[in-house]
Amino acid sequence: MKKISLLSVVSMLVLAASVALGITVLPANTVKADGDIQIDETNFPDENFRKWLESQTYGTDGILTEDEIASVTEIRVQEKNITDLTGIGNFKALKILYCYSNKLTSLDVSNNTKLTTLGCTSNKLTSLNINNVPELRWLNCDFNQLTSLDVSGSTALGTLYCTSNKLTSLIIGNNTALKVLRCQYNQLEDIDVSSCTALVELDCSKNRLIGLEVKNNTKLTTLNCSENPLGSLDVSNNSDLIELWCYQNKLTDLDVKNNTALVKLNCFSNLLTGLDVDNNTVLNTLRCHDNNLTSLDVGKNIALKYLDCGTNELTSLDVSNNSDLIELWCYQNKLSDLDVTNNIALQKLSFYSNQLTGLDVSKNTALVFLSCHSNQMTGLDVSQNPELTDLYCKYNKLTGLDVSMNTKLSYLDCIGNSFNKVYLPKESEKYNSSNGVKRVVLTPADWKFSGVEWMIDNDDPSKTKAFAKFDCIKEGEEDYKVKSEMDVKNLSFVAAGCENAGNAEYTASLSPDFSRTGEAITEPKTVEVTAKGHKWDEWTVTTPATVGKTGVKIRTCSVCGKSETATVAKLTPTPTATPSPTAKPAVKPTGAPAEPTKAVAVSLALNKETANVICGKTFTLKATLTGSSDKITWKSSDTKIATVDANGKIKANMAGEVTITSTAAGKSAKCVVTVLYKDVTNSKDFWYAPTNYLTAKGVVKGYDKQTKFNPANKCTRAQMVTFIWRLQGEPKPKASKCKFSDVKKTDYFYKACIWGNENHIVEGYKDGTFGPQIVCARKHAVTFLWRLANKPKPSSTKNKFKDVKKSDYFYQATLWASEKKILAGYSDGTFRPNG
Repeated sequence: MKKISLLSVVSMLVLAASVALGITVLPANTVKADGDIQIDETNFPDENFRKWLESQTYGTDGILTEDEIASVTEIRVQEKNITDLTGIGNFKALKILYCYSNKLTSLDVSNNTKLTTLGCTSNKLTSLNINNVPELRWLNCDFNQLTSLDVSGSTALGTLYCTSNKLTSLIIGNNTALKVLRCQYNQLEDIDVSSCTALVELDCSKNRLIGLEVKNNTKLTTLNCSENPLGSLDVSNNSDLIELWCYQNKLTDLDVKNNTALVKLNCFSNLLTGLDVDNNTVLNTLRCHDNNLTSLDVGKNIALKYLDCGTNELTSLDVSNNSDLIELWCYQNKLSDLDVTNNIALQKLSFYSNQLTGLDVSKNTALVFLSCHSNQMTGLDVSQNPELTDLYCKYNKLTGLDVSMNTKLSYLDCIGNSFNKVYLPKESEKYNSSNGVKRVVLTPADWKFSGVEWMIDNDDPSKTKAFAKFDCIKEGEEDYKVKSEMDVKNLSFVAAGCENAGNAEYTASLSPDFSRTGEAITEPKTVEVTAKGHKWDEWTVTTPATVGKTGVKIRTCSVCGKSETATVAKLTPTPTATPSPTAKPAVKPTGAPAEPTKAVAVSLALNKETANVICGKTFTLKATLTGSSDKITWKSSDTKIATVDANGKIKANMAGEVTITSTAAGKSAKCVVTVLYKDVTNSKDFWYAPTNYLTAKGVVKGYDKQTKFNPANKCTRAQMVTFIWRLQGEPKPKASKCKFSDVKKTDYFYKACIWGNENHIVEGYKDGTFGPQIVCARKHAVTFLWRLANKPKPSSTKNKFKDVKKSDYFYQATLWASEKKILAGYSDGTFRPNG
């Protein structure tokens, strides 16, 4: 609180006396002490600034004492209609100044040497002097008229906003503390941020930059250099980059292979002919429209939610792996086919101006927006899209259109098609159809349910389908009949065998959203399947028949493996004539008798000793048998991983290693087959070999019935300790109860946690929890492995990682793992323990 001055007390006493005694006291000049400042036009020319000062507790008497000035560390005069802040330099202790949304044309804070924060946005500044302000950490001078700005003297500056000025010059200097720089909407032709090694965010979009160098900015996570005339951009050193905005430039090439942390990439409206995003496995948003791309592979971008690749030269696009996709824009390409059945989260889809003849959107039940106009489509079924609000399907070859189920439809454009009738949920002026097309409104009252049509698959119950049949009962539309696919659940299934009959129980249901009558429909179904009969291989003689003794032959069913034997008739001797004696030969033999003909050696060989095959795929081994005409039989060491038929055709079921053996004439040949995960197929990937090795050992199991590995998923602590436990052969723990409160007996990692804790591999947290779903950081993983090796002492005490301290619990583990070449760290000399 401000203390009242002695001068003020005296003045008040004089005034009081004059009133009490009726004396008129003439006004005199106010007396002030040395160092005090009068709040007047000389010291503070702007009237509105003076009024504000006088409204403060320290300015009510019109004088600022030396102590009062020294106590002012913050001034907030935003939106006060101030045109001049002359006098601000008197406040030597000022740390924070906010003067935005005034009418200032110049601002000089060079005398405010303690200033740390300056907000002067939304003025009319053509001049800003921040020289001799070394402690300035935050500056916002957006929305002014500055043509140049020099912040090289403010070496503590961490954040600089200078957007929407007229800057042609921005001097940053050696600002190694700068983390955020936003200078968009200016006229800069170049910018030097080479010394800003701490820079995390840079927005220099909407300038005139012809070049940009960011190789020294290795901590950069967000870069926006859009709407410049850049001809090239090198971000190979920016491995921490999360968001890259470089649209509307003149880029002919963009290499983002090293930017593995990239989540958003906006590179549209350039001159790109190719784009490789295979390494960007956490990519969430990709907007690359309006380029010259002829191909685009997003198969490894399984986290992708937003994709816009319109206005390119694409002839194909595979989004089957992008199950999280919410928006897909692939308009104005050369696509003749598109499959979105796996994209069940899709809400917006635009593929207009392509060459598609049809599209199945029955699985896209969340679809809100669909633009498919200007294609060659002959049919379009949107009955399974109850959320649809906008449909653009004009200029196709549709022979019919029924949107009567789309009750939320607010806009429809279907002009320029081949039909003469369209079914609507209601009448609306926002439903556009060609002249002469009959518009028929259908409601649930216009339909009658007429039964369920089943399509039973006796071998694979998951392929069984059911369709609810509906007949239109609206007058004049009685010939209109439709079918709606139902949701089928298999309650039980016993496959028919060779000798035993099978059976299956199903229930089919249709929710009111997809029912023409608006009512839910449910129907059970029981199916009896007759026995299939055996599929016998050829007979094989196991005991040959001899004269006077029968033999044995055997055959095996290639389906169930059952064998049956049969008798081979004994041989009947053929009578021979009694030989007559002949004369003794007169001539002696002239040579030794010929050697008997040797039997041909039997051999069996395969065309491959090892082979790789991807889950779900097939390939055929070729066997070569010489010296025998016996039938070749085939056997798999594990039919769960892969099966083999009588012709050597192998079908890969799930990832792992299996031995395929061919047998004939007492000989055998083997081929070791490695079944690969669907998403681990590139031998150049560093995880390729260890993933397949550990899968073969039963250490890792994968996902989706062991057909996918999902390499981009984060490894949790539960998964890590389970991997180590399996690698050790799943040893039985001594204790039967786990001490961690967040580990249940039903958890797959229950025994692994007990064993890991008993062997001091995992210790848990102080609150008694294990944290099984916490992502396993690099420091956790290296510590687990070090403990597994019985905590060996590293041979060296030299630590090459600058972010690993001796006090860290993982210090020795890191040194040991580095010596053993288990880890190598990063090129900047860090380990990144929390990575």
